Amino acid sequence: MEHHTVSRVARLDRHDDRAGREVQAAWRSYARPLLSRFSQQLDLRLVRTLREGVEAVIRVRLRSQALWLTELGSVLLGAAHAPAGVKRLTRLLAAAWSADAIEQWLLEQADALLAAQPDGEGLVSLDQSVIEKPESARAEGLCRVRSGRVRRLARPRVGFNGGPPARPVVVPGWHWLAATVMGWRGPALLACCRWWSPSAPAAGELLLEPARHQQSTSQIQLLQDLARRWGPRALFVLDRGFAGRPFLHAAVAERARFVVRWPKRYRLVRLGQPATDAATAWRLTAGQRAWGTCGRWDVRRRCWLQTSFFALPVRLPDGPFADHPLWLVVSRRRRARPRAGGAPRWVGDEPWRLLTTEPVQTVEDAQHLIHA
Repeated sequence: MEHHTVSRVARLDRHDDRAGREVQAAWRSYARPLLSRFSQQLDLRLVRTLREGVEAVIRVRLRSQALWLTELGSVLLGAAHAPAGVKRLTRLLAAAWSADAIEQWLLEQADALLAAQPDGEGLVSLDQSVIEKPESARAEGLCRVRSGRVRRLARPRVGFNGGPPARPVVVPGWHWLAATVMGWRGPALLACCRWWSPSAPAAGELLLEPARHQQSTSQIQLLQDLARRWGPRALFVLDRGFAGRPFLHAAVAERARFVVRWPKRYRLVRLGQPATDAATAWRLTAGQRAWGTCGRWDVRRRCWLQTSFFALPVRLPDGPFADHPLWLVVSRRRRARPRAGGAPRWVGDEPWRLLTTEPVQTVEDAQHLIHA
């Protein structure tokens, strides 16, 4: 029995070593252009520390300790030489380099991904979240963020009493904004990340006079940078958090192509009607007949969805671009729920309402945006 146990542990160790070597080779192949760029402005020893430091971050088992210098130093050179590893990482962080070089490298990869698309069009997804630092108090730029971790842990579960907390739990942290570039085939690629905080100063401002960065300001700045870089090649795919008027006005002003999930209580006007006829999105589309139906597989729920869809031309009720034509695509979805001893029962979900700058004249146009 003991012999079989030892043999099994040895096989697992060999498997882990092989997987680790494969991950290490993949990371070094991926980062070779970036490391070559850094080797032109940094000492080769610092470049080696950068490569091995990222490998140490990947090897750390606990996520909460992945960026501790002491933990990374022990992984880098072993527990017996952890102070020397910490000293190497400190020299790397204090060297004359900037994260702008990494962002530029990521954007160049995104350029190549967009250029490789057959039709010259790619999807750019903007996403936002927060980075929680519940045990920090002195880090630069910390602000109050809502803890999503507490909300997940406190959600009700079958067989357990209780529910989510009555009030949101606020912890120190930073706000996070990222852009991901996707082709219609192939893997997605991170293009850039931005962090912002109401208590952090803007670029070029003194720390003694902190600027109040707003969420819409950071969103608009990122959109302007990417829209001017990629132009009509990028179709921005946005969630409901980007459905504010300032952001939409900036997107139209930059002539950016976008499709955004539109909240059902936000108001719109049918194209050609006066602003006094503005109505909420759900009232505007209630009772409309579908153009067609299609079925698709929902990967997250692992079930088939039966989708009916239609579109109508709309515009914003006010603002400098109130006359700019937009389209509202509505996708009504039903999923099959199995039923014992009979045919599956179709259950309806909340419809998708997608506001877009793309003209939707045919069934294929509507399906194209829904799939995006």
